[in-house]
Amino acid sequence: ENVYHIHSILRDYLQTHFYCHQPEDFQNRALRIAGRCYAADSQLFTAARLYYKIKDFDAILSLPFDSVYIINQREENMFDFIKVVFDACPEETLCKYPFVLLMFSYVMFLWGDPETFRKGCQLIDFSIKENYASLGQYELQKLKGEFLLVTSIVEHKDIKSIWEGEVKACKLLKGASSIISNEALWFEALF
Repeated sequence: ENVYHIHSILRDYLQTHFYCHQPEDFQNRALRIAGRCYAADSQLFTAARLYYKIKDFDAILSLPFDSVYIINQREENMFDFIKVVFDACPEETLCKYPFVLLMFSYVMFLWGDPETFRKGCQLIDFSIKENYASLGQYELQKLKGEFLLVTSIVEHKDIKSIWEGEVKACKLLKGASSIISNEALWFEALF
């Protein structure tokens, strides 16, 4: 396997030339193509950062993130990035991706950001009520189950209330959660 390393002086020159001497349209196309390549190689966070440079929030929220991937990227400032996306992305766009929005919200809660979690929950609640993402009946029921599961774990402080919420959520989910995983629960227990 050939591995090439670019010297920092050459890298700085190329970056300066790219950002200062190339038309914006060319830059956007190049960054979008690079983002697709990184996504295809399962380097989702790198792809998301490239998409963010061109403010392509649809592309960011379309990436196949899961909570385990995000938690594994915590040393790479993934949580800070999610917060930036939450703040910069139009709410209409966030509402089009309610499953990703719920996962991001849950992970931000685990990271200790209840404000972002609450904002995400408000948007998810709106998305469910209005079916903003035009989900089919099965997907909408699954979203309601995931949302109920996450909020029952986060908002209730006593075991009985949590259990009741989980039972209701499981009836809606009819299977395992795609948001909450054993690895995410271990992460929560560490903090």
